[in-house]
Amino acid sequence: MKRQPRKVILFGSRLIIDIPIALSKKMSFKFDDDGVVKEFHGNTIICHIPQQTEFFNKLLDFYRFAKRLSFYDKITLLPPSSYHVTIMNCCHEHDRSEGHWPKGIDPDTSMLRCTSHLTNILTSENAATAGSADSELELQVYKPAMSMQLDKPRSINVVMEPSTDSQETRIKQFRDNVSSLTGLIDPSHDSIRFHITLAYINEELTIAETQELTKTINELHKSLAEACPIIKLAAPEFVTFDDMFYFHTVAKLSM
Repeated sequence: MKRQPRKVILFGSRLIIDIPIALSKKMSFKFDDDGVVKEFHGNTIICHIPQQTEFFNKLLDFYRFAKRLSFYDKITLLPPSSYHVTIMNCCHEHDRSEGHWPKGIDPDTSMLRCTSHLTNILTSENAATAGSADSELELQVYKPAMSMQLDKPRSINVVMEPSTDSQETRIKQFRDNVSSLTGLIDPSHDSIRFHITLAYINEELTIAETQELTKTINELHKSLAEACPIIKLAAPEFVTFDDMFYFHTVAKLSM
């Protein structure tokens, strides 16, 4: 049975009473009420975090020590093998509206056919850029994330950004090209912030739990920035997924 969160009421600096409050509504449609991963079919463009790096090893600190968190029973940890940054969101089965579904195929087309259609476009000569499938992408920790204040978080992330203006330009040009060819419009098209999701939150955290998470994730950002000023990622991959635990590479793309 899940423990019931409690509300702490303070008068000045003195604790007066601790009153139980009702459990909040579950927060993630990607997991069921017990935090078990649900089927969720789609495709996207990502860069996996290379595992044979100190950066990946530092990321694992959250995974290693997550059970020490007081709200551990409210989160679902993602497997480290799934760690990635999303370069551009593509399609999923729950939204087939214009801009979220590729031009040239009907909205009732299967996800399998959608993926095949996009693969043909993204691997065509028209999709080629000045880069190559061997081009590296360089990111760094987003410095304001070292002292951010979380407010009702829905997931637990490490925030990254391009290491230079030229890296930022490459990413924007890549997105512009993909959008022009496919008709897809990523809601975060103009954002240059990237997140590496470590866990999803299935129940709303209390104020104290949010403060605990804030301290933990800020310290992780600082540790990553100190140990790994720059993280080099391989060229983007067009991938499919059936849930949030595993991403299957369909094609490596040039940038």
